[in-house]
Amino acid sequence: SRGRSRQAQAPLAMSGGAGELECMATVNPTQEQVDDFAASAPDDAPIVMLNLLRFRERAEYQDGLAAGNLSGKQAYGRYSRAVIPLVWEVGGQPLWMGKGRATLIAPVGESWDEVLLVWYPSRRAFVRMVSSEAYQAIMHHRTAALADSRLVETQAVALPRWIFKIARGLMRAKARLLPRIRGEVVCQITPFGGKTLSLRERKPQ
Repeated sequence: SRGRSRQAQAPLAMSGGAGELECMATVNPTQEQVDDFAASAPDDAPIVMLNLLRFRERAEYQDGLAAGNLSGKQAYGRYSRAVIPLVWEVGGQPLWMGKGRATLIAPVGESWDEVLLVWYPSRRAFVRMVSSEAYQAIMHHRTAALADSRLVETQAVALPRWIFKIARGLMRAKARLLPRIRGEVVCQITPFGGKTLSLRERKPQ
């Protein structure tokens, strides 16, 4: 039988201008949240899950048996090594990972150690993974590792065509203006049976 996901929460007091903003540290969703997320799936379109992670200084395992002397980051490494095959199994793929450096727009005191982007072929695939017994068996590493986290589903949207037209126009203008600024001569040649090539030669001083 499936184990129920636990949600580790602790209040964080953050000063915010006129008063203090209190928000909850969240690590795992409840089973009810997972069920609601699955039931509200709009379609089978691909998604990218945005993960914001803040690690504990020291990993905190419930039973205390698997902790050893691990940092939160090391415990999350255990989770990562175990979860990647499960991501692949449902057709997903990690896309990008970055280290948090500085926060420009956020509540005072909020910061993240790592940011992850993971692609899934659908919300259904993601829910199937996190609901599996194999995932339930490894999520204790994630719980032990994290002091706080966010998990946000995103979906690609088509950019307006005018954005691409402007971008192409800027690239053409750059290609024409930079040689003049640098004092270069642009010569175009068309080899027999080939396409036009642009050769740049610096003007003599």
